[in-house]
Amino acid sequence: MRWLKLRVIIDGMYIYPLQGKKPVVIPMSIARPNIVATDGYHFTKPIQVAYQTRVHYLKVSYAIDDDQLIAGGIIMFMLYLVGFTSGVFIITLFSISPLLFFLYLFYFNRKDFIRIQVA
Repeated sequence: MRWLKLRVIIDGMYIYPLQGKKPVVIPMSIARPNIVATDGYHFTKPIQVAYQTRVHYLKVSYAIDDDQLIAGGIIMFMLYLVGFTSGVFIITLFSISPLLFFLYLFYFNRKDFIRIQVA
């Protein structure tokens, strides 16, 4: 989902944009910062990072990655093509199921759409 503009917010004050898979170095001035990732519509649950080591590696990811999005598009196209050429309406109707699944993840599963994980 490279087309979404993802940002990391530290303690509700400092905003750092994430660009692709490039690492971002964020200086920490307090001992237990709250970290939240957002794309403007989705927000992660705030996590607190304690200073046990000087460097923490965190990975921000989506519930749908680019490969799943492409595979869903291919499955949609193939099912629609089979349903259209065979004349079976149920297969054509079933072809929108990947789209419905992705829309469910995007709109109704908002809290778990973006994830912050320890890398």
